[in-house]
Amino acid sequence: MKRFLLFVFLFTLLVSSVSLASPQTTYTVDDSFTIDIPASHLITATKKSIITQDNPFFLAATFTSITRQNIDNELSHMLMVIEHSKIPHQIESSGSLTLNNRDAAFILSSTNNCMMYEILYIIYGDNIQCRVLAFGKYEDLDKDRREIESIVSTIKMLK
Repeated sequence: MKRFLLFVFLFTLLVSSVSLASPQTTYTVDDSFTIDIPASHLITATKKSIITQDNPFFLAATFTSITRQNIDNELSHMLMVIEHSKIPHQIESSGSLTLNNRDAAFILSSTNNCMMYEILYIIYGDNIQCRVLAFGKYEDLDKDRREIESIVSTIKMLK
């Protein structure tokens, strides 16, 4: 009887400590990459992109065929493009990283006097790149970034 009660106690403890992940749907974009999006998001998928919206942020993932460039040169070029855009941006942070064993870069910027944020991720495949742009209210950045990074971390380049 004691063993049974101990088993029930341990089973209850184990079950209560397991977190249930929200359901996700895996999308394949033009046989180039896959991305997992929470099922609760509104999704628009096209041949070369996937767009998702979940209050309060918006995320778009697209791919392009490119000639492979040095990641530092690409990051410098993207920083220049952002700094010279018609909408004034303030670069908050940028850098290179590795996602699923692929080279990647990110740029975090704010616009409209820190009312909005934009995060750009560039993930490199062999001859393609996946660009993920997410934006939302700056006041929600910390909360949104955790979810955005969990989505971006699911990207798997197929080429």
